[in-house]
Amino acid sequence: MSRGCRLADIVEPTLLVNFDGLVDITRAFLRIMGGPDSQIINLSSGAGLRAARALSAIDRAALDGASDVASLRSTLAKLCVRAAAHPHGAGETPIYALSKAGVNSYTRLLARRVRVRVNACSPGFCRTEIAGTAADYSTREPKTPALGATVAVRLLFGEIGGGAATGTFFKESSKPGTPVAEAQSSVEPWED
Repeated sequence: MSRGCRLADIVEPTLLVNFDGLVDITRAFLRIMGGPDSQIINLSSGAGLRAARALSAIDRAALDGASDVASLRSTLAKLCVRAAAHPHGAGETPIYALSKAGVNSYTRLLARRVRVRVNACSPGFCRTEIAGTAADYSTREPKTPALGATVAVRLLFGEIGGGAATGTFFKESSKPGTPVAEAQSSVEPWED
């Protein structure tokens, strides 16, 4: 988030990119998918898991209990607007985190409805150009993008999840500096 930008100003742009864009692309691909090996791998974040776990029981139930994409999007927008109205510490990204909680809820909703595998994964904290100079690398060491990408590649080729998992969250859990050939990916539970 740039300096001077209010959180309320980034709710819609963040949801448009992180949630709506993912939903639109998924819908487009679902029209042409359907083979026995078809799968959708949604790129998410551990921040989404943490954001969902921090919600009240009522808010979490509303997010997880959405019966369709429109009600999920509506609930997500309300949660983001509410989060934007409260003060947050420097470096906190509640709108991003909630948008990724929405991706995770969408992953589970879709996994119950379609006949292809649908999972979410997190590459972990990576040094990327998109973070630019705004990223705070002083508190933790970032991974290389190649290391972060191993979780999605392993899901794609069935090396994790047994090639049958659906509605599951996977994360790249290697320490920064680990050679890509030695990368470790694991399942992360939705709940604590």
